[in-house]
Amino acid sequence: MKNSVPQRPIKNRIKTAISKWWQGTYVPEPPGSPFLYGQYQKHWTAKLIYNALETYKKNQATKWLLGIFLGSLFAVLLEKFLS
Repeated sequence: MKNSVPQRPIKNRIKTAISKWWQGTYVPEPPGSPFLYGQYQKHWTAKLIYNALETYKKNQATKWLLGIFLGSLFAVLLEKFLS
């Protein structure tokens, strides 16, 4: 018997999951706080990537270092998964 709930396409589910990961989880302000709205707390991996991208945009030298690091990381992962 088929499930009666229609499934969203995989593309939309992946897009939603990445969006939630990048934006983070909403942390409301505690009761009695003078602030009206809470804030979004990003996952540590999203913070790491965000900071790397900000540094990449600001500094020319880091573009080379980041490229070498990511290329090396890709090569190591490729070797690990292909062997």
